[in-house]
Amino acid sequence: MKKTQSTDNEVRQKFWEHHLAQWQAGGLSQAEYCRRHGLSVKTFGYHKRTKGTDSLCLVEVPLAAPVCSLPKPLSLTVGSRYTIRIEAGFDADTLRDLLEVLDR
Repeated sequence: MKKTQSTDNEVRQKFWEHHLAQWQAGGLSQAEYCRRHGLSVKTFGYHKRTKGTDSLCLVEVPLAAPVCSLPKPLSLTVGSRYTIRIEAGFDADTLRDLLEVLDR
């Protein structure tokens, strides 16, 4: 009786699941485990990376609050002549220099 492709895939999947579980349970490096069991390091790495990816799904996670909200700009009044609007991300050194000039 000829095996079907899905049967071959299931056998291959169980083979790699077994080896990945054995490797994780032991204390060997990936390369050493492969050497001792006659496995290709490259193929082992492929199966390690793709393990369980066919059962992944995306789940929407609702946010309780906005992730990032920019603060409202500040207004700084200097005497009765100047009002300085300070936006988020302003340069503190530039503001300090400006205030020194206005203070003269």
